[in-house]
Amino acid sequence: MEALERFLASAGFDRAPWLAVAFAGGVAGWFWLANGWQWLALMALCLGVAAASVSILHSDGRFPYLRQALVAIPLMAAAGCMVVWAKSELVGKVSIDRPMIAQFAGVV
Repeated sequence: MEALERFLASAGFDRAPWLAVAFAGGVAGWFWLANGWQWLALMALCLGVAAASVSILHSDGRFPYLRQALVAIPLMAAAGCMVVWAKSELVGKVSIDRPMIAQFAGVV
């Protein structure tokens, strides 16, 4: 864990893009999982990892960068899943059940 902490400490601002990757992972998780119960399980798992990281790694103040990563990454993944789920509920369109071939005609 010390090596990981040193790596994170030396990364500086290079750690920030991983938040976007985690957010995109949450969005991908929403598309990959089948229904609301699985989406809730994903978000509960992410929140559980973040809470466990805070409770386990806060006691002695060691590994601040690792604690920050283990809190921020799961929270961003949960946020990605929540945002795409909320957007899909707001739009309210029925999803396409299967791939299909169709013809579209339009005038510009």
